[in-house]
Amino acid sequence: MVGYNETMVKNTMHWLSLLLLCLTTPWVAADFPAPRLDRLFPPGGMPGSSFEIEVTGSELENLTELYSPHPGITFTRDAQGQFTAHLARDVPPGRYTVQCLGPKGLSSSRLLLVNELPVLNEQDVQESKAEITEVKFPVAVQGVIGAKGDIDIYRFEAEAGQVVILECWAERLDSSLRAVLQVVDDNGKRLASNSGFFGTDAFLPVQIPETGNYEVHISDLVFAGAETAFYRLEIHDRPRVLFTLPAAVHEDQSNSLQLIGYNLGSKTQSTLMQSINMDVEPDQFIRKATSLPVHAQANAIGVSFSNMLAPNAIMPYAVGVTDLPVVSEIRDKATDAGNDTVHGAGVLPIPVDVTGQLSRPNDRDWYQIRLRKGEVIHVETLGDRIGSPVDLSVHLFDASGEKQLATYHNSVIDVGQKRFPASHADAVGQFTATRDGLYHLVVLDRTSSSKENPRRIYRLILRRENPRVHVVAINKSRETPAGFTLRPGGNTMLHLLAFPTGGFHASVKISAVKLPPGVTCEPSWMGPGVNQVPLVFQIAENAELFLGQLQFEASYQRGGETITVPVTTGTMSRSGTPNGLGRLETELTAAVIGHSPLAATAHVDRLRYQQGSIIDLQVTVDRDADQIADSMLISGEGLPAGIQDRVQTVAADQKSGTVSFYIPPFLEPGRYSIAARVRTKMNYPANAKEGSSPPQDVELTTNAVSFEVYPAPFVVEVDLDAPRTISRGEIVQLKYSARRQNGFIGKIHTELAAPGGVQGIRGRGVTFVGQTDAGVIQIIANDDAPLGQQAGLRLEGLGTVEDEGVHLGSIFLNLEIVE
Repeated sequence: MVGYNETMVKNTMHWLSLLLLCLTTPWVAADFPAPRLDRLFPPGGMPGSSFEIEVTGSELENLTELYSPHPGITFTRDAQGQFTAHLARDVPPGRYTVQCLGPKGLSSSRLLLVNELPVLNEQDVQESKAEITEVKFPVAVQGVIGAKGDIDIYRFEAEAGQVVILECWAERLDSSLRAVLQVVDDNGKRLASNSGFFGTDAFLPVQIPETGNYEVHISDLVFAGAETAFYRLEIHDRPRVLFTLPAAVHEDQSNSLQLIGYNLGSKTQSTLMQSINMDVEPDQFIRKATSLPVHAQANAIGVSFSNMLAPNAIMPYAVGVTDLPVVSEIRDKATDAGNDTVHGAGVLPIPVDVTGQLSRPNDRDWYQIRLRKGEVIHVETLGDRIGSPVDLSVHLFDASGEKQLATYHNSVIDVGQKRFPASHADAVGQFTATRDGLYHLVVLDRTSSSKENPRRIYRLILRRENPRVHVVAINKSRETPAGFTLRPGGNTMLHLLAFPTGGFHASVKISAVKLPPGVTCEPSWMGPGVNQVPLVFQIAENAELFLGQLQFEASYQRGGETITVPVTTGTMSRSGTPNGLGRLETELTAAVIGHSPLAATAHVDRLRYQQGSIIDLQVTVDRDADQIADSMLISGEGLPAGIQDRVQTVAADQKSGTVSFYIPPFLEPGRYSIAARVRTKMNYPANAKEGSSPPQDVELTTNAVSFEVYPAPFVVEVDLDAPRTISRGEIVQLKYSARRQNGFIGKIHTELAAPGGVQGIRGRGVTFVGQTDAGVIQIIANDDAPLGQQAGLRLEGLGTVEDEGVHLGSIFLNLEIVE
């Protein structure tokens, strides 16, 4: 008996170890080449100019093309492989994506900044000694902190009283530089310094004390250096708008804005800051453009912006665009008291988009709202996501303003994790009124410093219950930025991320609306509560070469109406950071090029599954004739939370296998999509000019399969004390139940089942009728039954309606055959 138990434990532990290894160990695969663009240099230029541009990264050999979605940004290549950028005169100021295309596919993107500043490029990007370069502003100097301890110094002449703007673009251009700016006079006296103004980018307005020469020093925060630590330092005395009051405009109305920043030529807000008023019309809003919005970080998903340009300014500023009534911070007109106390709280209409300012230390803004009992409102603040240096919280009180009823803090939901980190420091939540009447709420900044800062603005958005969802498409690569390459003869996958708001809880259908010839994509479904699914593309063997944009839409039901919204594109901007870095893209650019020597397909036998049943995903891998035969590990991709992943091994002499997943009784009814991952080996490139390569690991993705989950008419369960092993020639009794629910009263017939049929054991089926819901099935093992656990073995119950089998409920059977 001791030996028997030891054998059983060893076998069980071996299987568990293999499963754990497959599910948790990072898959280190050579895979298909993934070209990565690390740097464009120079990173910017003037409209109407042409200049040589260099690209560095990995897997970028024999590039044939550089590409930007904006039609006014084009590139030519000479016989030596050198590229020249051409910027049309009508390209608006902003940031634009650029990607490389070569035999190995489409690269990840980098950003090119365009505005009308003259450009001066650093000649020796690797120099480490502090040499001084004379410049005349306005100018954009572009360089690299290429070595440890590197400090770049630029000397300029300025007149007394001038307000000179020094702005470093680095992180906002996907650079790894954490810039520090210092301005010193001709005697070496430091006048000002800055770091970390826009993210890790430095911004420094300096009022010149007397006419003369001044130096600006730029370095890394910890004096590091790298090829990817490039920058664009702009020096000018042109207008620079930092923010507006209000921070949003109504999309269909005329709006009046107060622009606040530097060199605006109007009254002073603080020491150097100025403001001017501007009226804007709806036709001035740029809602869809090929330039990135000013705020394009991953956490800005779902926030609608317009890039707007102030008179004589060189770069646009961001204004939110909303469909709600827009108001500025209000106070109680009866008392005319400030709203920094509960006594000055003015009444807000609902819905509303109100802009406030927490500029003073420990500042707070109080408001009142009037609700009916049972009314649900969605509370959302925007601060971190619109570039404001705040960490907002909202506290809701009763009519007296003394009893606190709810508190809302920052969102920590991070669906994209390091690939697309979307968590933010803005307060979001819902509140259900417990009675009719007035309520108070207060907005405050949890990181308010001891210094006054007018940049600490926020938007407070109040809506009645209005469930919505935003969907983002990102590359499947988990380790490094990558482009989207569609290889004829194979499949390629995007990951879809869902960001619900306002209590959204429904199935979402994602469909392609613009695909190149030869590329197909079945719609994918995100079931209720699911926040990530695969979207898989099948590329025909004869698909034509293509380089351009793909488009997708998400649709869902709300109140009997079909809501359709465009799918946004996101990308990992850089890897190797503790929390990840991601940003938005203006378009999803894809290339059809190359060839896939392997293709994986999947299918299921049904379109509907009840809760408490098993879905069998049959996977087939087709290989080119010159490919090696190799075993396969098949697992799930895009499984909803609650469905446990499983791994199935397929022998090298087989091309198909089945991996099975249990749909738990608690998985909510709805439409879902899943796919399978296949880990195997391939030869790549095969029969290419550069020669064949040794076998390498590759991870394939099958097409996505969609199905509906409906409420369980019954749930099959095996008793906890049921036998876990059966010896050859042995008979065991297995107790189980099939509990009826949701009004089902039909017969339930139970049998043993497995993909491809049960091997080596037999079970006498049992039928439950009337109120019967528990029984015993007798299982017999053949003398030659294969040892071990049979993949996908289950106890399956067939529910009948009017003597016709309609429902199929199952439970995995953990029964191992032993000697």
